[in-house]
Amino acid sequence: MEVYLLGGMILILLVFSIMGYIRGSLKILLSLGSLFASLILVFVVYPTAVSKFNNTVIHDVVEKKVSEYVDDNLKLDKQNGIEHTGIEGQQKIIENMPLPKTITKKIKENNTEEEYKELKVDNFEDYVKAYLVKEMMQIISFAIVFIVIHALMILFVGLTRVLSKLPAVESLDRTLGVIIGLFEGYILILIFCVVITALSGTGKMEPIFEAINNNKILSTIYENNFLMMLILYFL
Repeated sequence: MEVYLLGGMILILLVFSIMGYIRGSLKILLSLGSLFASLILVFVVYPTAVSKFNNTVIHDVVEKKVSEYVDDNLKLDKQNGIEHTGIEGQQKIIENMPLPKTITKKIKENNTEEEYKELKVDNFEDYVKAYLVKEMMQIISFAIVFIVIHALMILFVGLTRVLSKLPAVESLDRTLGVIIGLFEGYILILIFCVVITALSGTGKMEPIFEAINNNKILSTIYENNFLMMLILYFL
């Protein structure tokens, strides 16, 4: 799995650098401009969107999957003699769950009475479930809103492509296109990391996270995902 993930990452960067050369920097800059404009708009629209998504079938599906996932892990911990009572036992249970480190850290830090009241739960098991559902719904809502807004922004980018055909601009345009293409590929990799994090509470991503944790390059990229940091900070 490590080889596939690392190879896939290199392939993405290579493809985007070639695409950058072919497309030129102007088109990519416009594309990146629409990307960042989309992110800004997402943070504006997000608070309303997440409350709407929490009342849809998406929330019900996530809640069911998370509940099954947590129950399976808690049963395994019980079989291994780990108690659910006491801070030490609860911390160990959280650490044993095959979740992204960023999510594990937040669950541990927020295991407080105040958070229990906010989530309207009265025991550790329900807290873990409710917190995971909350985090996953926030990230999923963010991703859906981003995709919709970015798709709309792309429609406007095509209107300015004529400028890149000017002879004086074309040579420099292609060189810069390679550099910007690499950056665009890097952004795509970060978005992929956001997506797999959103699905982490279902247990389906365990092989991927195991591969990431076992590879220094992959784990460095994942743990220093500025896009994920922004999402978790604002959400």
